[in-house]
Amino acid sequence: MRATFLLTFTLTTALLGACSGVKGTRQSPDLRPYVLLDLGESMHADSSLEIVNVGAFDFESTIDGRWGLAAGVEFDVLYPIDARIGLIARRLRAVDIEGLAFESMTQFEAMGALLWEPMGREIYIGGWAPRFEVRLGLVPYTRIPTVFGPGTADIALEVDASSYWKWGLGFGLSRSIGSGVRFELGAIYEEAFSPAVADSQLVFNPGFQVPTHTEFSPRGWIFTGGFVWSL
Repeated sequence: MRATFLLTFTLTTALLGACSGVKGTRQSPDLRPYVLLDLGESMHADSSLEIVNVGAFDFESTIDGRWGLAAGVEFDVLYPIDARIGLIARRLRAVDIEGLAFESMTQFEAMGALLWEPMGREIYIGGWAPRFEVRLGLVPYTRIPTVFGPGTADIALEVDASSYWKWGLGFGLSRSIGSGVRFELGAIYEEAFSPAVADSQLVFNPGFQVPTHTEFSPRGWIFTGGFVWSL
C-alpha cells in the first residue's frame, strides 16, 4: 500500500512539474472554494471476521449513507486540467447481516483530485460543461460500533478500523448560474487499495474475552451535487 501511494505521489508530482513548464498554463491561478453534498450511493464492503478458536467467515455488506459533506478548494493546473484538495465527512451505516448488527458511524476523509474538462469550462453541451476526475483519498482511523449475536447474545464489539488509502474515478457536469458560481453534479466510483483491519475483543464477561480480527474493503458509487464559486 505504501509503495502504491509513493508511486501515485511521484507520478502526480511529475505531472504537475511538467505542467508548470508547458505553454498554455494560466497565470496566477485563482482559488475556487467548493461545497458538495452526497445525493445517493451504491456502496458495499467485502468483509471478514475471524474469532480466535472459533473460525472465520467472509461476508458482503451494503453501506447506507445518512449524509455526506465535502468542502475544499479548486485551482488551475494546466488548462483544461484543474486540481482539488478537500475534506469529506460522512455518516454511514452498514446493513445488518445474520449474526451481526451495525450502528451508524462517522467517517472522515482527506482527498486530492485532478479534474479534466475536455471541452473547457467555456464550451457547453446544452448549458452543461462535462468533466472527468481521478481521485486519491485517505480515510483515517474509524470506529464501527457492532453487536455480535443481536437479539440473543447481544455482545458489543467495538471495531477500531485502521486507516486506509483509496482511489476514485468519476465524471460530472457543471453549469454556470452567474456571479462566478457554478452548479455541479457528479458521480465517482471509489475502492480501497487494501482492506482496513481491526483487532478487537468479544467481551462475554470481564473474565472471558475472545480476540477477533476484522477486515473490510469498501467499494462503490457515490453521487454528489453542490456549488463551486470564484473568489
